[in-house]
Amino acid sequence: MVGRLNVFAVCTLITLLCAMGSDGVKPALSKRQWGVNIHFTSARPGEMEQLAQGFQINRMDFSWASIESVKGVYNFSHYDGLLKQQQAVGVQPYWILDYGNPVWTNGTAPHTQEQYDAFARFTVAAMTHFCGNNVVWELWNEPNIPGAPSSSLMTNHGLQGWNPVANVHDYAALYSTIAAAITAIPGLQNETLIAPASAGIDLHFIEQFFQLANNLSRLDGVSVHAYRNSIPESVLEDYARLQSLVNKYFPKTIVADQPKLISGEWGWSTCVDKSGTPITCIGGAFTGNNTLNDQAKFLARQWLINALAGIPISIFYDLFDDGTNTSLGENNFGTMYNQYNNESVPHVPKPSFVAAATLQRYLGDFEFSGRLNATSTTSSKCSPSHKPDGVVDEYSYVLQFGSDRFAVWKTNGTLGCMAGDRFKVDCGFFGITQGQCEARGCCFELPYRSGPQCSFKRPLETKGTVTFTLPSTLHSATGTAPCFDIITFLGHSVGRVCATANGSVCLPSSDEPNLLVTTRS
Repeated sequence: MVGRLNVFAVCTLITLLCAMGSDGVKPALSKRQWGVNIHFTSARPGEMEQLAQGFQINRMDFSWASIESVKGVYNFSHYDGLLKQQQAVGVQPYWILDYGNPVWTNGTAPHTQEQYDAFARFTVAAMTHFCGNNVVWELWNEPNIPGAPSSSLMTNHGLQGWNPVANVHDYAALYSTIAAAITAIPGLQNETLIAPASAGIDLHFIEQFFQLANNLSRLDGVSVHAYRNSIPESVLEDYARLQSLVNKYFPKTIVADQPKLISGEWGWSTCVDKSGTPITCIGGAFTGNNTLNDQAKFLARQWLINALAGIPISIFYDLFDDGTNTSLGENNFGTMYNQYNNESVPHVPKPSFVAAATLQRYLGDFEFSGRLNATSTTSSKCSPSHKPDGVVDEYSYVLQFGSDRFAVWKTNGTLGCMAGDRFKVDCGFFGITQGQCEARGCCFELPYRSGPQCSFKRPLETKGTVTFTLPSTLHSATGTAPCFDIITFLGHSVGRVCATANGSVCLPSSDEPNLLVTTRS
């Protein structure tokens, strides 16, 4: 649409077309979805079809500057085309209302009431135009970090943030203006608004935002970018702290529907040197040295852990590499390589794309049912009875989807020390000696590279077995129990496992998830 917004006509129309259903559930957040970031508004032949094999939703900048180049005139044509391509393959849109506009802010983030009002009118126009298409609307991208679009560092590595300097007061004022504007239009009540898309899980920024913003009841989700140089499971403690903050400002006794936690962006880069050895990337989020297989298993475990945490939307960063320089962070976060080939195979997939497609195929349409208690060993073989010993192992994960599908992996194993370990956890104090460190049963790194010099031993080999008991609904009192096909996280069928008469299941496991799918025989 190109033209000025006729507010009266629009309000009348959208009230009729977009009013919320009687159940009050926001359609865009009504089911779990696993998705990916993209950086285009027009997919080349075959790209959207390839994307849909691994992802149900995609996140993309919805640029104020590109849409409103003349004050009060909104050109949504590029996003009309993108939406049409997404809908053709059943992919849900997740769009980021973001960044400055030369005609209003001279490129900086909004910081006056006039600019807040202009951005709010842009938001109302966007929501109105795309009303009823289950768009997830997110306010800004990483406003808790400084941004400078004209800077070569920011341009080359994709960082935008809040230009020129992060300012939670301005961000809260912008949100408050937008929330008031869309609340005043009944027909927009079913549009989904989430915020703040913080870089990291920045509890200080998020709490300040909660304290300063008005109309918080209009907030449908709290989005964060949980990048980390550690295993995906470590996010659970961070989510717990974030949920406590949400509980504080949105007490369940007062608020019928708390805003949901949203995993809005998070991935692992795969930079390598000239010899192909994984290296720490230059620029971009710091995620350590990752092999292609690391990235793939972390994607799988990120999505599975987010399901465990009740996260309705998980966005992996990024669809395909944003360039071909193998040492730059932004060029190597993709689940596919950068080069476009042809309509049949638009991009060569990395193992992480295969992992995404595997999880979507076997678990994507099944609701998360819960986590089962499990035990594990470092042995490669199951005992004859393989009955759980009753001691729950917090490092063994058995997640149930639907009634008879499971994801199984473990993160514990044989402890040891490794030079240059990327996952070191501090075991000492500044100035600790090697003798003092080793007396604690910890690892002392010499020569020292980075991180704590004295760190706890950690699993260097996670292979072993995991044992769990099926829910009673899956095995009968007569001792008949189901068998399962074992599918690796990369989609390979590697055998079959059957439960014992008491419903116990044991299978070889590691930190690479296996999926169990019921065999009908």
